[in-house]
Amino acid sequence: MTEEKPTLSQLPPMSTVVMVNGMSDRDYYVTVCDACRCASCWHGEFLCQESLTAGTVDVLASVLRAEGREHPGCFSVEKLMEVCGSVRYAP
Repeated sequence: MTEEKPTLSQLPPMSTVVMVNGMSDRDYYVTVCDACRCASCWHGEFLCQESLTAGTVDVLASVLRAEGREHPGCFSVEKLMEVCGSVRYAP
């Protein structure tokens, strides 16, 4: 049995998310390149050497900030909305 994904109406409205400098007060998932773990690579902005054969992995924004591989602006909520059109918040 597959897990059903929530519909748009079941997700929290953006008005409940506080934004400070483009960062959400709630943790959210970021799709990144599985070779370099950078969102900018997956977005096609700064490609790593393995980008042509790499896959993707979803990582919490808090983990990416702790790793410090790229500027947090590369995976801010604002940037994800611009590039991907949506943000998937952690429960």
